[in-house]
Amino acid sequence: MLFCPKCGGIQEVIKIHDSKNFEPRLCDVQCFKCDHIVYYQPYDFGKSLNLVSNDLLKKEDKKS
Repeated sequence: MLFCPKCGGIQEVIKIHDSKNFEPRLCDVQCFKCDHIVYYQPYDFGKSLNLVSNDLLKKEDKKS
């Protein structure tokens, strides 16, 4: 959770910037309380997604 540097309020993500080659993605955040925007904050530190294999998906489909 990010806190506003101006008022200490909670900030929400308003934009996620694309990245290439699993580089850390950046985001823009805006404060709920005072609407202050902070640009290019770290979003996910370049972590890859957990992929689900097709075999696992097929097994789940057969169960339902």
